[in-house]
Amino acid sequence: MARLQPHLLLPGAVCLLVGIGLPTSNLYHQFLAILLWIPGLAMLWTCRSELRQLLRSALGVSLLAFTAWSLATLFWSSVDDPFRQFKHVLYVVLSLWAMRLLGTLPQFPLERMLRFAAYFMAGLAGVYLLKTYWLEGAAWTARVTGVWQLEHSILAAQAFGFFMVVLYNLKPDGARETGVWAVALAVLLAYLVFAQSKGIWIALAAVLVLAPLWKRERLYTVLSAGCLLGGGAALWLAPEFALQRGLSYRPELAEEGLKLLLGGNPFLGLGMGSSFQLQIEAIAAPFDHPHNLLLDIALQLGLVGLVLWVGAWLLVGWLAWRMWDVPLGSALLGAWLFASLAVLSDGAGLWSKPQEIWFLTWIPIGLALALERLQAWRRQPLDHSPP
Repeated sequence: MARLQPHLLLPGAVCLLVGIGLPTSNLYHQFLAILLWIPGLAMLWTCRSELRQLLRSALGVSLLAFTAWSLATLFWSSVDDPFRQFKHVLYVVLSLWAMRLLGTLPQFPLERMLRFAAYFMAGLAGVYLLKTYWLEGAAWTARVTGVWQLEHSILAAQAFGFFMVVLYNLKPDGARETGVWAVALAVLLAYLVFAQSKGIWIALAAVLVLAPLWKRERLYTVLSAGCLLGGGAALWLAPEFALQRGLSYRPELAEEGLKLLLGGNPFLGLGMGSSFQLQIEAIAAPFDHPHNLLLDIALQLGLVGLVLWVGAWLLVGWLAWRMWDVPLGSALLGAWLFASLAVLSDGAGLWSKPQEIWFLTWIPIGLALALERLQAWRRQPLDHSPP
């Protein structure tokens, strides 16, 4: 029987990145099952030597510990369907495994895949801008709106922001290619501005301003200065646009979330998938999450789960920093910094089927697993032979 090869996972990885633009989440997940999860599951045997190597790495061990603890919390969770939560964990594990195997391929196809996905999403962002402000005639002060899975502009901004910072760190060579790159970045930036999510703005600004620390081209220094000047000018000329809606009750939600955490068992949490409500005085309807991923993890998985998650996430950042001079490393570093800040104002549902939050969590982790394996690609190619 022919052995499955990791390059067969490339279509599934592309689907993971751009399938968020499909009409329904069911269609997205069905394509992922066919193109990514089932082939990845089959490769658990054909690529079993790679699995052993993964479980010997610090990042692999930390992710295993976090996953095991998350599953353990199901014993005291109030979730109605524990099997559904287990399936969500399985989808995450299979996706990370598949992305790890992509690290056995040369770097070029992985860079090309990320660029293609970013250009596709830039085109989608352009369509949404035209739909909102030309076809629908919305005022320029209104939020841009998409369709289908990306209808919610703030959640969609998590995905579009991820692609912008990745593409920003993957500048191509050549005048024509650089022109296409610049246009795509401009369209993505326009979408993020008109999505009007201040958390996304802050996260994006941090990447643009700090990028010269790991991107030594003069262009990035100029763009960093331009970001500072442009941001200051925007606050001076149109403060009502930048500061409208205030802090959207984020401090109040954080306060209520901390009360709930400390009022129960802060070390064990409520258990994965447990539902809860946060009530603030200014709004009658309760919130089902605190709009802060770290606090949401602490509420569901306890402080133990939070420490395990932060440990794994810091390892991702350290790996990206050590490989800043590699194109994929700089792309991961930008995505890691962006995600680290963005999840502080909008983030929940870590253990879920693929959706917008994945672009701030599991997809950067998957890229880190691929990058870690890519380090050893020349020294230790993938072994498909029996032990």
